[in-house]
Formats: sequence, C-alpha cells, structure tokens
Amino acid sequence: MGFTIHYTIETAEQSEPNARRLVDQLHQKAITLDLVSVSDLIELTGAECDLESCDGSKRPLVFQGSVEFVDEDEFVMEPPSKIIAFVTHPGSGSEAARFGLCQRQNGKWNFSSFCKTQYASNAKCGGLDNFIKAHKSVVTMLDYASEIGLTVKVKDESGYWKHRDTEMLKLPTTKAKPKFLGVAILARHDPNGPYSKDNCYFRTAVSDEEARAGVELHVASDLRERFLELERQGWVQFDEEKRRKLMEKP
Repeated sequence: MGFTIHYTIETAEQSEPNARRLVDQLHQKAITLDLVSVSDLIELTGAECDLESCDGSKRPLVFQGSVEFVDEDEFVMEPPSKIIAFVTHPGSGSEAARFGLCQRQNGKWNFSSFCKTQYASNAKCGGLDNFIKAHKSVVTMLDYASEIGLTVKVKDESGYWKHRDTEMLKLPTTKAKPKFLGVAILARHDPNGPYSKDNCYFRTAVSDEEARAGVELHVASDLRERFLELERQGWVQFDEEKRRKLMEKP
C-alpha cells in the first residue's frame, strides 16, 4: 500500500545514438537535483538484458526494462536488446526511481517504470516534507523528459502529476483510503468547500454512484456503515440533521 507513480518514456527516433543522448540529458538533469543518489549510466546488451542470465545486482532494472505496455493496463514481458538507463534514489525511504530507454525487438525505444514514494513519509525517514520532496523530484524528472522531446505517460496515484497542488499532496499520506472517501463526499456535499476543486483527485477514490449517494446522504446500508466508520475515525463530522438523514433508508 502507498502512493506510487507509474510512467512510460518513449521516443519516436529509433537510433541508438539518439537514445543515448536523451538518456544522458536525463542523467545530467538528475545530477542537478537534490537526490539521495544518482548512479552512473548503465548500458546492458544481449544476455545482460535477460532476466534469466543478467547480473543479480541489475535484476530490478532488467525486470522493469523487460516490461512493455501495449495498452494502459496491458503489458508484455520480453527481454529488450539494449538498455541504457540509470537509477536514482529520490528520498530516504522511497523506492528507487529508474529512468532510461530500452530497445525493443521491433526497434522502438521506450522504458516503463514505477516508484513508490510514500515510504518516504515515514517519520524515521523525514516525514511529510521528505515524501513531498521525493515525489516532486520524480515529477521534475518526468517534466524534463517531456521538455527534451520524449513522450511521457504518467499514472500518479497521488494525483499530483495532474493537479500540481502541494497542499493536496500533503493530505493523504496516512489512512489514505478512508480519508479519500471522506473528502470525496465532503467535496460533493459542499461545492464551495475546501475540497471542491474541479480537478479534485479524490474523485478517483469513489465511484460516481457513491458520490451521488453521498451528496444526497441517502445511501445503501454497506456504504452507510462506511460513512459512520469515517465519523468514528474523525475524518468527517455530521450534525444531528445530517446523521438522521444518513440513517434513513433510501
């Protein structure tokens, strides 16, 4: 559990020198950021790119390099013929974030990876500020990839890639699921409230059907119990009238 940012980087150019140039530009950018560490450039070829024969220390990179998405949620696993990449550690406690390009059997160059940054929010690692710094650094790298001409596709579970609101990024680092549900309902019940932004990413936490039910406070029994549990946990607060409506059958 915890927020992860997933991303795919690709280039329309199919030459190795071009791929190396682009990855080198990304690498130079990473060096300028305040990261825990940035590895040297790593180049793997042939059997070095195969999970069955690769160096064990390179296995995480080879594993990610072997994943090629053919659709948003569908991928194939196939060893690339070439990997040019590097590894960063964006913040204490965070997973590593890898960036690079892999040459596929059809000649295309792309790279898919992910980084779970929420581990950086552990108090022993630096807490909330450390998480925000780590997450933003991954986003900065992906922004730069786009700036230098790479095509970037991102799925950011925190929503920050889309909304770029640091205050919203701060909210869900603990008890994420119940808080998401609570503020999603509050956003719809009070359109002028603090969570009512048009691009509010809390929308992803509940279905449209649940959201409509929450606005009307007429909900099915299982959802009703979830709302009451939210109140018990202190995430939401209902006055007597709203609580009475909440307990009414639809």
